[in-house]
Amino acid sequence: MVMVPFLKYINVPEHEWVRCISVPYTMHIWQVADASELNGLFKIELTQAKWEYLRHQTTARFLPTFIVPLVKHAWQRSFGDQDHVAKAIASCGWNPLNYCLLDQPALKR
Repeated sequence: MVMVPFLKYINVPEHEWVRCISVPYTMHIWQVADASELNGLFKIELTQAKWEYLRHQTTARFLPTFIVPLVKHAWQRSFGDQDHVAKAIASCGWNPLNYCLLDQPALKR
């Protein structure tokens, strides 16, 4: 429950908080990383990065530390791309707020 002291604190201009109040038990709807467009694009980009790595690899050895550059490459081209993120946010109805958000199955109980 949101209490008055908390609301007073976050409404002071020096604190610069963003308030997103939603229906309880639906926070998964508000997570940008759960947008199917971005998840799908990330998987595609990660697969392409792996193929590119294997194409230039001279040995069959793969160390766990090799995954970091691959994920970085895929992240920049999916979740890190502002155009893709803005499109995913708009299609889910998060910004601008519209009635698409109300079409979520979790809210139709």
